Amino acid sequence: MELIRYLYILLIIIISGTELKSQPAPAVDENIHSLITFGGNAVTSWGDDDFCQIFFFVVPYSQTSPVYLRVFDPDTGGDLDEVKGGFNTVVNFSIYGGTGCWSDTAAQSIHRGGNFKSGYLMTERNFGADPKFDKKWHTFGPLSPFEGEKAEKLGGHVFKIIAQGISGDDDNIYKYFLSTNPGENIPVEGGNLFTCKYHFRLPDNQKEVCHIYPFADDKTISVQISNFDWDNDGIIRVFSVAKNGINCEVSGEDNWISKTLPIVEEEKNSSIEIQFIKNQNETIRNFKGIILLLLTISLPVINADPQDYNFRSFSSSEGLAAPYVYSTIQESQGYLWIGTADGLSKYNVFTFKTFTIPDSVADNFITSAIDDGSCLWFGHRNGRITWFDGKKFKPVNYNGRQLSSITHFAKSPDGRI
Repeated sequence: MELIRYLYILLIIIISGTELKSQPAPAVDENIHSLITFGGNAVTSWGDDDFCQIFFFVVPYSQTSPVYLRVFDPDTGGDLDEVKGGFNTVVNFSIYGGTGCWSDTAAQSIHRGGNFKSGYLMTERNFGADPKFDKKWHTFGPLSPFEGEKAEKLGGHVFKIIAQGISGDDDNIYKYFLSTNPGENIPVEGGNLFTCKYHFRLPDNQKEVCHIYPFADDKTISVQISNFDWDNDGIIRVFSVAKNGINCEVSGEDNWISKTLPIVEEEKNSSIEIQFIKNQNETIRNFKGIILLLLTISLPVINADPQDYNFRSFSSSEGLAAPYVYSTIQESQGYLWIGTADGLSKYNVFTFKTFTIPDSVADNFITSAIDDGSCLWFGHRNGRITWFDGKKFKPVNYNGRQLSSITHFAKSPDGRI
């Protein structure tokens, strides 16, 4: 059987065009063929790590009449979907509204777990191999705008649609459109669709170039582009007002590789173009791989009235390693590192990831931290020190010397710790 290669994108930024008008997903200016979700019994190496894709759609406050979420070719069968022997796949499409459908951290996480089906279920339907839906639109709705979760910073009410592979091993290829009409695609003025994890298929034509356009606001300090299992399938290239075609390294078989690009002053409040270009020397129908795109923002500390800020607390239920915190540090790329009595937690604005002794951290009790500009240093209650170079942790060896509990680090004028 011919090996079909795919690309899916993991995004933790809002995907939007230059105008705040309702757009299809994928957006027209991205030149991306379609969205994809594999059946629940597929092999992850085919291009889908969790057989689940979540999209959010914003209905602006100005929209008071019902809206409709339309799905093109929702069934798995026919000419557009990819079969792995015989069509046997069932995909569930479900729509959620209400408090938490968007704001719950599990819903925004790039790793499916916890209560990612947050909010309340409004409607759902399973689709298998059904010819009556092949190359046709299915409409969910009507949906009252007021049933979505109110999101002030997005300027409207937010709903969530989940496409999840229930069974089978084929891939379902589909598209979305947010509409004011149940029978045709009429944009919702001021509406938008976005995702935190983007699975999509590129066009078959090797000469076509696909694009995504993340927006760097005035707080963005870097963009990190990570890719997985790209082999020799093509290149990833970055353009902006200050970057004229920077190539990102591509990964090998079953490997991740990352590239972090700083955002300079003239790039702020502008879009960055990331191109996906197929290898012109090989016959590749589609890319297969993973891209993780992370915009890191700076959080300046200024004197202001505390009422000007929104404060949020975290506990173990949100993924923090332990409820007792002994050290915090925000490193140069914007990640927040939190030292607790039972592990080191890294926060990326959406989720926590915890590192402990099996990850080569010297001890689980972290009492202090410092960033020397090139690596991070963590002190422990038992007197040990862990060094992190951005890729791996390494306990520091003091030639057998046992230090007391390390409660503080300091840097000398010449940069020594």
